Amino acid sequence: MANSNDSQQNDPAVGFRYKLSISGKPNSEKAGFSEITGLSAELETESFTAGGENNLLYNLPKQVKTTPLVLKRGLFALDSPIMKWVKEILNEGYPKKITPNDLTIQLMDEKNIAIVTWTIRHAFPTKWEVNGFNAMENKLLIESITFSYTNFEMKFN
Repeated sequence: MANSNDSQQNDPAVGFRYKLSISGKPNSEKAGFSEITGLSAELETESFTAGGENNLLYNLPKQVKTTPLVLKRGLFALDSPIMKWVKEILNEGYPKKITPNDLTIQLMDEKNIAIVTWTIRHAFPTKWEVNGFNAMENKLLIESITFSYTNFEMKFN
């Protein structure tokens, strides 16, 4: 019979308890994003047919492709460190120097202890948007910030 500690370690993690912070941006973990999507990596392949072999197709590895990371939350009228960074890049923007930062996402357990940590390398905001205004609906205004990044590392704590 398994003890209770073993069964807790084998339970699937829940996706609603997490923390996000941005290196170089003090107090960024207080931003309170309600949704994080796009944490994905895929190995691209190139198809290669062997000469004279019509029934064989080789798939050769090429490079790892990541998808943009999207952070969503209710729109606040506060000027947070993250929004200052977004405005600095998108409003004052390119061709000015863009300074990428590392983002850290920690998945927490019920005791608020990190069980998995993702470090997103060299991220910078590429898009900011709100979900739109509608006088016929009584919904929160949601802002989305999209980030590009080079790669990420995943560490099980």
